[in-house]
Amino acid sequence: MNGKVPISVARLAKKHSTPCVGLAGKIAPPFSPYYAAGFSALQNIQHGVISLQKSKENAFQLISETAANLCLTFQHLHQK
Repeated sequence: MNGKVPISVARLAKKHSTPCVGLAGKIAPPFSPYYAAGFSALQNIQHGVISLQKSKENAFQLISETAANLCLTFQHLHQK
């Protein structure tokens, strides 16, 4: 999350008043710099302890499942 691209995307989203959710393997506190940069929310893609190797091997699945869950959450929130 500390890379140039994620922070740049968050800043751009903030500039255009657009929500931006950060997805990463494991996001550790402090969170305030991420929110100040423009992230609306942060989400870990790992659920439990897994090795870096397993995380890399399963990155597509972990990201896809987390993104799908977030989309469903937003969809349900907007239906009410």
